[in-house]
Amino acid sequence: MSRSHLSVRPQEAIPALKIAARKNSGKIRVQAAEALWTVAEGNRDALETMALALRDDDPEVRWAAAYALGDIAPKNPMIVDALARRLRDVNDGVRVAA
Repeated sequence: MSRSHLSVRPQEAIPALKIAARKNSGKIRVQAAEALWTVAEGNRDALETMALALRDDDPEVRWAAAYALGDIAPKNPMIVDALARRLRDVNDGVRVAA
Protein backbone atom coordinates (compact mmCIF):
# COMPACT_ATOMS: atom_id res chain seq x y z
CA MET A 1 0.00 0.00 0.00
CA SER A 2 1.40 3.37 -0.92
CA ARG A 3 1.28 6.33 1.42
CA SER A 4 -1.17 8.07 -0.88
CA HIS A 5 -3.81 5.57 0.27
CA LEU A 6 -3.40 6.45 3.94
CA SER A 7 -6.27 8.48 5.28
CA VAL A 8 -4.72 9.41 8.64
CA ARG A 9 -3.32 12.92 8.99
CA PRO A 10 0.02 13.12 10.80
CA GLN A 11 -1.48 14.97 13.79
CA GLU A 12 -3.91 12.08 14.29
CA ALA A 13 -0.97 9.71 14.84
CA ILE A 14 0.23 11.57 17.94
CA PRO A 15 -1.74 9.51 20.51
CA ALA A 16 -0.38 6.22 19.16
CA LEU A 17 3.14 7.63 18.91
CA LYS A 18 2.97 8.83 22.52
CA ILE A 19 2.12 5.30 23.65
CA ALA A 20 4.88 3.81 21.51
CA ALA A 21 7.36 6.32 22.94
CA ARG A 22 6.66 5.07 26.46
CA LYS A 23 5.74 1.40 26.34
CA ASN A 24 7.93 -0.43 23.83
CA SER A 25 11.49 -1.60 23.38
CA GLY A 26 14.26 0.96 23.03
CA LYS A 27 14.40 0.86 19.23
CA ILE A 28 10.65 1.39 18.92
CA ARG A 29 10.79 4.25 21.46
CA VAL A 30 13.53 5.87 19.37
CA GLN A 31 11.47 5.50 16.19
CA ALA A 32 8.39 6.88 17.95
CA ALA A 33 10.38 9.88 19.19
CA GLU A 34 11.66 10.48 15.67
CA ALA A 35 8.15 10.18 14.26
CA LEU A 36 6.86 12.61 16.87
CA TRP A 37 9.59 14.98 15.72
CA THR A 38 8.01 15.12 12.27
CA VAL A 39 4.50 15.89 13.56
CA ALA A 40 5.06 17.58 16.92
CA GLU A 41 5.84 21.14 15.91
CA GLY A 42 3.28 23.28 17.65
CA ASN A 43 1.68 20.34 19.44
CA ARG A 44 2.20 20.73 23.19
CA ASP A 45 1.10 17.17 23.97
CA ALA A 46 3.70 15.70 21.62
CA LEU A 47 6.41 18.04 22.93
CA GLU A 48 5.66 16.96 26.51
CA THR A 49 5.95 13.30 25.52
CA MET A 50 9.29 13.98 23.88
CA ALA A 51 10.47 15.92 26.93
CA LEU A 52 9.65 12.85 29.04
CA ALA A 53 11.73 10.74 26.65
CA LEU A 54 14.73 12.81 27.72
CA ARG A 55 14.59 10.82 30.99
CA ASP A 56 14.43 7.40 29.33
CA ASP A 57 16.86 4.71 30.54
CA ASP A 58 18.03 4.14 26.95
CA PRO A 59 20.60 6.74 25.87
CA GLU A 60 19.57 6.30 22.24
CA VAL A 61 16.03 7.37 23.13
CA ARG A 62 17.35 10.36 25.11
CA TRP A 63 19.60 11.32 22.19
CA ALA A 64 16.74 11.15 19.64
CA ALA A 65 14.48 13.22 21.88
CA ALA A 66 17.18 15.83 22.61
CA TYR A 67 18.14 16.18 18.98
CA ALA A 68 14.52 16.50 17.86
CA LEU A 69 13.47 18.92 20.58
CA GLY A 70 16.44 21.16 19.95
CA ASP A 71 15.39 21.34 16.33
CA ILE A 72 11.65 21.87 16.64
CA ALA A 73 11.29 23.87 19.86
CA PRO A 74 14.58 25.67 20.58
CA LYS A 75 12.85 28.68 22.18
CA ASN A 76 10.15 26.88 24.17
CA PRO A 77 10.98 27.51 27.88
CA MET A 78 9.81 24.03 28.94
CA ILE A 79 12.05 22.42 26.31
CA VAL A 80 15.03 24.67 27.03
CA ASP A 81 14.86 23.67 30.73
CA ALA A 82 14.54 19.98 29.90
CA LEU A 83 17.48 20.12 27.46
CA ALA A 84 19.61 22.05 29.96
CA ARG A 85 19.23 19.17 32.43
CA ARG A 86 20.55 16.77 29.74
CA LEU A 87 23.79 18.76 29.52
CA ARG A 88 24.86 16.67 32.53
CA ASP A 89 23.82 13.35 30.97
CA VAL A 90 26.23 10.44 31.42
CA ASN A 91 26.12 9.80 27.66
CA ASP A 92 28.31 12.00 25.44
CA GLY A 93 25.90 11.85 22.51
CA VAL A 94 22.98 13.02 24.61
CA ARG A 95 25.01 15.93 26.00
CA VAL A 96 26.02 17.00 22.50
CA ALA A 97 22.44 16.74 21.20
CA ALA A 98 21.17 18.79 24.14
